[in-house]
Amino acid sequence: MAPAVLRALLPSVRVAAAARCGVGGGGGGGSIGGAAAAGVRWLAAAKKGGRGGGAAAKGGGGGVAAATGPTGWAALQIYKDVPGPTELEDDAYPDWLWTLTDPAATQADLTEQAAALWATGGVEAVVDTMGPSGDLTRLLRTDARARLRERNDASTAGL
Repeated sequence: MAPAVLRALLPSVRVAAAARCGVGGGGGGGSIGGAAAAGVRWLAAAKKGGRGGGAAAKGGGGGVAAATGPTGWAALQIYKDVPGPTELEDDAYPDWLWTLTDPAATQADLTEQAAALWATGGVEAVVDTMGPSGDLTRLLRTDARARLRERNDASTAGL
């Protein structure tokens, strides 16, 4: 699908996706409060007292020390009084977890998929199949980046 045709259909897809999600404007970001929650084990080692140089200044090595902390699942224990997570069988995890390592679809693949859906059912087919929080969002973002790059290249070429 030609980029001009894609750009012609994207505004209507954006409006339909926003209406479906119930979003209207810019997104606000939430923040995680309480950085120093009670009972949280600090990961940084305590500072040793004293002034002056360290082991390197005293002639005692000065290299990077070997990791002495926990490894594996034990390293995920972050609360003092609560045991850490345990490993489960593979079938206990959701199916989508195993797809996280699959390569993401390229912009060309997403554009081709959107064009095929557009030809069969219009905006509704694109929004229903690609989903406003999935591939459709990725397609819109990559298209916006491409348009921004084109504008930047055009403005710097005239200088």
